[in-house]
Amino acid sequence: MDKNNITYLYKHLTPLIFTLKNEKNKKNIIVSAFIISVSDQWFLITAGHWFSEIRKLKEAKFSIISTRIIDYIGWDSKHIEPVSFVYDEEKLINLSEVYGLSYDYGVYPLSQYLRESLEFNNIEPLNEEVWLKQPTDFEEYWLVGIPHELISQEQNQINLIQGQFKLKD
Repeated sequence: MDKNNITYLYKHLTPLIFTLKNEKNKKNIIVSAFIISVSDQWFLITAGHWFSEIRKLKEAKFSIISTRIIDYIGWDSKHIEPVSFVYDEEKLINLSEVYGLSYDYGVYPLSQYLRESLEFNNIEPLNEEVWLKQPTDFEEYWLVGIPHELISQEQNQINLIQGQFKLKD
């Protein structure tokens, strides 16, 4: 994958960090995600099973102590600190819980504040124009994101390595 394609993809990639805590343990869950827009409303999209996992941890007496969006993976980022926001489970649309894992998508609407914060750091949504102009044939298939296996944590620091994996020629 050439630099132009990677640059394009990373304008939309915005992983999430959920930090949860109970009486004995603290957990960071890092989730690959990207931004789309529908009728100019921005949404965060990720695998729905992650939202199910967060809910299960809450049922096991974990509390969410912070939720952050990583918006600085692209080369033209202006700041390198995650954007904090209050996660409201009531806003979530978890298609995997409605239709099963065949539709493993979680959709979370973003506030105007979050949208403006992401725009400031050069994040762009995949909008309707992108959906309508999909090629019919592909030369290559790539999987892009933050694989769980490439995340390491040391004390209060989380180290992420984004991955680009060629799937098929």
